[in-house]
Amino acid sequence: MRTDAQRLLDEILTHYGSIDDFLAQLERELGAPTMPLPRIDDPAASPWSDPTGWPIKPVPTNTPGRHARY
Repeated sequence: MRTDAQRLLDEILTHYGSIDDFLAQLERELGAPTMPLPRIDDPAASPWSDPTGWPIKPVPTNTPGRHARY
């Protein structure tokens, strides 16, 4: 029975030909510069942070609710 490590090694050798080629490709991909994202200096507040702007208003009831503990 083959281990996961043996199956992984077989896949790497099948796809890349050698461990050195795999490591070189990995280094190229991980070492490449990434695209910088724009910086947000003043984050906007979420419209949902203020309950007065919510589309559905809470309705007060005189019942304890169906999930209330008695």
